Amino acid sequence: MGEPPCCAADRHRQCHHYRAWVRRTPPPLSEPAGRPTNNVMRQEARLAPLHKALRRRAVRGTLAYTLAYLSDLPPEQLAPDRPSMEDYFLTRFALVPWVLDARNAEGLRAIAHLRRTRPEARRPSGFRIVKDFGDGVLLPRKGNP
Repeated sequence: MGEPPCCAADRHRQCHHYRAWVRRTPPPLSEPAGRPTNNVMRQEARLAPLHKALRRRAVRGTLAYTLAYLSDLPPEQLAPDRPSMEDYFLTRFALVPWVLDARNAEGLRAIAHLRRTRPEARRPSGFRIVKDFGDGVLLPRKGNP
């Protein structure tokens, strides 16, 4: 796309043709097509099937929308580990309105967000996996197999 020919170099910004040309020029893409580079957007995309399943099942935790959060680390080791805490907060953000509690696995429902650990190693007793969304995202529930 070239500049309009009627616009002289010195006064092209005042020309109505130039202003119309600028409005038609699309802005450059800030994100490459495909997988997002932004951590928040990547986490939202990763957890979108889980969010949709929670909405579809009208899942509620013990205190309205509170669900247990299971990660690679036990709750007491979660806070000092920066990547795990980032995953925890990004997961909380992506799954609003559900509130995730890493310290309490007493409710009926939980969210398992595992990157390095097998589900059997972190699953609390009495819980079974209702759905595996892949990429370490699981929906466990307390109850019979």
